[in-house]
Amino acid sequence: MRDKYGWANLDAYLKHIKKDLDYIFEHDLVRAYCQHDWSSIRNDPDMNLTRQVIEYALEKGIKVMSYREYYYREAVKNGKIV
Repeated sequence: MRDKYGWANLDAYLKHIKKDLDYIFEHDLVRAYCQHDWSSIRNDPDMNLTRQVIEYALEKGIKVMSYREYYYREAVKNGKIV
């Protein structure tokens, strides 16, 4: 997406992410969202974009968790861990 929106156009990037989150919510899907440390603060040193993404997901009722939490939950659900 950075190829399309660049690094400075945070509003357009957030709008795109919100559309993705709406789709995920409507279809009860899982999405792995990753930000690298260097990209999280590029043109957004206070990480406002990250905060807005998380807040929007939570407002939609999307569960936000770490990869570890997700894989542990799935392992328990599938009988891999008792």
